[in-house]
Amino acid sequence: YKKNMTKTEIDNYPSVLLLLSTEKCSVCTALDQRLKPWIQNSFPDLAYYKIKLEDFPMLRGELMVFSAPVILLFQNGKEVFRKAGVFSLEQTFEEINRLMISGIAMHKRMYTTQRVKYFPVYFTA
Repeated sequence: YKKNMTKTEIDNYPSVLLLLSTEKCSVCTALDQRLKPWIQNSFPDLAYYKIKLEDFPMLRGELMVFSAPVILLFQNGKEVFRKAGVFSLEQTFEEINRLMISGIAMHKRMYTTQRVKYFPVYFTA
């Protein structure tokens, strides 16, 4: 469990996956046990946190989360994926995989285009 999390902290990650749970959510525990190894194998650089909603009432309101479980994926501070309630875990893995791959490609494109430098050309007579 993450002990301290704010929306500002979430915004600082290039990509972060959050599992929002409650104290008595057994489905959340089962999801966590499936998500951790999948993330470690598929996207070891993806930050992953399980967050107890009871511990973060402000974050709960900021993220508009009112039930559990909820899985959220943020890329560069923007929510790009949300699943709540009952859902297919396999389909969720496929969607996160697609978003992560497109996000990594977008991230690389963004930084490679920013590295282009233009040098002034001086003409002499």
